[in-house]
Amino acid sequence: MTPVVKNVILASADQVAIDAVAAKLMGFDPMSIGYIRLAHERGLGCGDPTGITLVGDDITGERWGFSVGHSFHRFLGWLSWYGPTRSLQKLIFRTPLVGLPILISEFNHDYLHWPLKEKHVYENWRRTTPWGELFQRYGREGHLGG
Repeated sequence: MTPVVKNVILASADQVAIDAVAAKLMGFDPMSIGYIRLAHERGLGCGDPTGITLVGDDITGERWGFSVGHSFHRFLGWLSWYGPTRSLQKLIFRTPLVGLPILISEFNHDYLHWPLKEKHVYENWRRTTPWGELFQRYGREGHLGG
């Protein structure tokens, strides 16, 4: 993942709507994202951007062109839910074997990705962006006030 500073703050009492607006800004169709569509269909909030009223700056022309990249975690998720091993779902996810994918995920995230790549990306973001500097100052001072 590569952080991209867009200097946009979103706020809403409707968590489905805020995720839908964020998805739309990133360039995704919110209703094609499973959890947003499901929440919308179940009446937990509004996931359809045409039903969301925006106030503040005009962001109607914003499309940032984000994309979902490939990763080992994404591959394992596909393999587990849609790939040739999907027939093993009940065995893996409803027995004590569920600890195995959790262990694999923890190892992948905590012992490979974080120390070898993501930590450096995060530290660079903190050093080189105004948001990172603000985040760092907040951690030092415990507030934004100075």
